Amino acid sequence: AMLPNWSNYGSSTALNAQLVTSHSMTLTGLNPATLYHFDLTSVDQFGNIAMSGDLTFTTIPDTTPPHTFFTGGPGQNSTVCALPATFTWSGSDNVTVPTNLVFAYQLDGAAFSVFSNWTSLTLSSLSDGAHTFSVEARDQAGNIDPTPATVNFTLNALPPAISAVTNNPPANTQCVVTWTTDEPSSSQVERSEGHTSELQ
Repeated sequence: AMLPNWSNYGSSTALNAQLVTSHSMTLTGLNPATLYHFDLTSVDQFGNIAMSGDLTFTTIPDTTPPHTFFTGGPGQNSTVCALPATFTWSGSDNVTVPTNLVFAYQLDGAAFSVFSNWTSLTLSSLSDGAHTFSVEARDQAGNIDPTPATVNFTLNALPPAISAVTNNPPANTQCVVTWTTDEPSSSQVERSEGHTSELQ
């Protein structure tokens, strides 16, 4: 028997040639919240064709938000000692493939950026101190990760500031030099005899 032309529907499942009275076919690769048209065809052992006519179903909407995670960059509560600092990220979702997710980022509580397909950002200008960097994913259904991936880190790229320098020569053969710095740091005094020298 001649099977019908499937061109009106665009795709079809593989033919199950087993002759049974209870039939089941799973359709995969469907989009959420989408109306689909279909029809059923069964052929008996004598070649008689039965067709259901046009039927429809609608897939349920995707309401599950994606998950966002960092794949590289400064670790949680780390100290970054030099710029630039590069963050990389990705995401996962129950429907949208990772390459179709879009992301927005936020630095230090400012507004989130516009969503884009960027999966990395390099920060080359940032003040010393504590910072927070966050990224959120959005899937194709518009669901946004309610718990953005967030890293708290500290930038310490500037040298310590030296202040309150004193030099008290208490004896003929020694001098006590003291100073303070604005952060914990090591100490060293270089000296020369009889002349001054500016380090460049």
